[in-house]
Amino acid sequence: MVQIIPTEQEALDLANMVLRESGRAEKAVYANEIDRAKGISHYNFNISTDKRCLILRILPSGEHPVPGRGDDNYFGGPLTIEREIATMMLVREAGVPAPKVIGFADKGEQGKVMLVEKMPGELFRDYLDHNAHSFSCFLQGMSSLGKAMGRIHGKTYSVPLDNFGKLDLEGNKPVIMSGTEKYGDYLETIIGRHFKGDLEIFQHYFNSADLKEIDDYFKKSTLYANTELAERKLKPSLVVYDIHSRNFFVDPDGLVSGFYDLEYGQAAHPNLEIGGIALTLFGFYHGEYSRQKAREAFMEGYIENNGPADINEPRLEVIHTANHLFSAVKSYHGKKDGLRDDWSEKLSRMVLGIVRADEVNCHDTFTDMTRPVTRQPERPDFNR
Repeated sequence: MVQIIPTEQEALDLANMVLRESGRAEKAVYANEIDRAKGISHYNFNISTDKRCLILRILPSGEHPVPGRGDDNYFGGPLTIEREIATMMLVREAGVPAPKVIGFADKGEQGKVMLVEKMPGELFRDYLDHNAHSFSCFLQGMSSLGKAMGRIHGKTYSVPLDNFGKLDLEGNKPVIMSGTEKYGDYLETIIGRHFKGDLEIFQHYFNSADLKEIDDYFKKSTLYANTELAERKLKPSLVVYDIHSRNFFVDPDGLVSGFYDLEYGQAAHPNLEIGGIALTLFGFYHGEYSRQKAREAFMEGYIENNGPADINEPRLEVIHTANHLFSAVKSYHGKKDGLRDDWSEKLSRMVLGIVRADEVNCHDTFTDMTRPVTRQPERPDFNR
C-alpha cells in the first residue's frame, strides 16, 4: 500500500478548496504541519487565512491506508470525520468549548478533510512546561478538566443518548450508530473483537499462552459486565475519550479553553473516560501521591458540575485500561518515528501485568514510555 503524506502546499490547496466550497470569503495563505507526535490517526495542519487561524485535519483515504490512521483500534470500526463533527456539536451543546466546523469534504484518494476553528490558549503540556511544572498549576488544570467532563457526561442532550454506541451524523444531526441497550453488550463488541479477527499483529508481541490468558481475562470481564454490572441499569453518557496533555487547551490560569480532537466520541459508561485519563493525566508524574491528588482535584470539579456518580467503578476501570493498552499494541505496531518505535513491545508487557494482577499497575511505566512525547520531569515542583 502507498503511504501518502500531504505536503504543506497540498494542505494549503485543500484548505482553500474547503473555504470556497463553504462559501467563505477568505483565502488560506500559509500552512504548516502540526507536530506529528500530537496524533496518529489524522494529519493536522495550522492554516493561516487572511482573516484568522484555522486547523486542517486530513483523514487518509481507505484506499491508501497509513499504519495507525483511519481505523478505530480502541473500539473497532473506522474513524470518521462525521463522528468527530457529531462529537464537537454535542460538546458545544454541553457548554464546553470545542471547535466549530468551517467545512469538510471527501476528496477521494486525498482523504476526507475538515477545516475547523483553532481554539484559544495553549496545550496543557505546554502550559505545565511554561509554569515549571508547578503542582498547583497541574491540580488547577485537573479540577478544570473535571468540571468540563462533568458537564459533558451529565448533560441531557437534544439528541437522546438512549443506547450505548459510537456517534455518527445523519444529515446534520448527531445519532448513535448501531447502539445497544446494555453496556455489557457494548463492551463485549469492543473487547471481544480482538480475538475474532486477524491476530497476526498481536502474535509479534504475545505467545499463544499469553493470548489465551488475555482472551480468558476479557471473557471474564464481559461476563462481569453482563451480570453484576447489568443489575445497575446504567445510563449512557457522552464520552469523548483519548484525553491527554496534548489535545486540550487551557488559558493562562490553567482553565480548559478548548479541545484539540474528538475523534472517539460515543455514548458509553462514563468510567470509560477515566480509564484513559488515569493513565495519561492522573499519572502524568511519578508516584501515588501525585496520582491521588490529581484524581481528587478532577473528581471535585466533576461532582461540582453534576457529573454522574457512577463514574467510580474500580473493576470497570481496570477492564477499560486493559482494553486501551491491548488496543494500543496494534495502534503503534510498525510505527517508526523516533519517538514511539518500541511502544508496542512495552505496552504488551503492561497488558500482561494488568491481566495477571487484575489491577492497573503500570502508571509510572506508561509515563516513562510516553515522556519523549509529553516531555515532563518525573516529579512536579511540589513547592509551587
